[in-house]
Amino acid sequence: MDRERLGRLVLNTDALGCLGAGAAVSSAPSVYRFVDSSGTSRPFVAAALMLSSRLLRPAAGRPPGPALRRGALLNLAWVLLCLAVLPKQRTAVGRSLVASTALLDATMAVVQWRLASAGQKRP
Repeated sequence: MDRERLGRLVLNTDALGCLGAGAAVSSAPSVYRFVDSSGTSRPFVAAALMLSSRLLRPAAGRPPGPALRRGALLNLAWVLLCLAVLPKQRTAVGRSLVASTALLDATMAVVQWRLASAGQKRP
């Protein structure tokens, strides 16, 4: 598989993950309460996940390089957000959800950044 197709696959996979997470946050308040017991941040987190999903979708017919860099930075922002709220988690389930989200986003950021960088080096 060439790098361009792989880049699109990675971006689409990340976009679907954000869409699924946004749907879960929207439709499962009982699960979200593990992360935020008051539930007040739930609509904002759901909206941010849906927006992230939209931003990660590569435009058809365009080289994915800029979208990969944007995706890497967006995932880095989610990692920083997760790290900021991790100490505030009161339950083991909440800590696990936030830590696993940070790990997945960090992994996607590294993959996207490396694919974007590799695409720049090609002649």
